[in-house]
Amino acid sequence: MRIVESSNATVKLTKDFEVKNGTRLITVNRASSLDINIWGPKDPKVWIPNRLNHLNRKSLLHFGSGQTKCAGMKFAQVELVSILLGFLNRFDCQLLRKNGNQILIDDLDDQIIGFSPGFLPPTVGLGVVMKPREEVWVNLRLRNLEN
Repeated sequence: MRIVESSNATVKLTKDFEVKNGTRLITVNRASSLDINIWGPKDPKVWIPNRLNHLNRKSLLHFGSGQTKCAGMKFAQVELVSILLGFLNRFDCQLLRKNGNQILIDDLDDQIIGFSPGFLPPTVGLGVVMKPREEVWVNLRLRNLEN
């Protein structure tokens, strides 16, 4: 099913501006990332994870899709996972029950159904305690989203 009109279409955007056949168009991802029609009336610059629950999975396609999908998408994903794993590798992680008792992996066999490449959610509330293996420094800087 075609989502966009064919390349010989002329789409009228406003009374004064017309996009003609052969005109090159680009999308501004930042504009769609801040669109209150997609993300809701609350401030789109503020991270609110729950607002993502109702979104159509095609609402945000920074890498594009189909034939026009970014060739560097997989590379970017692998880089992100590598950085995250490199960071997490500096910590000892421990699963805890809600009451604070440690959970052994053997205890989880009947509660987590694992298969490659992912896991189904556990049937019990779990927490994670992360302790650095050595001194870890993280420098966080607030970005100015206005620019």
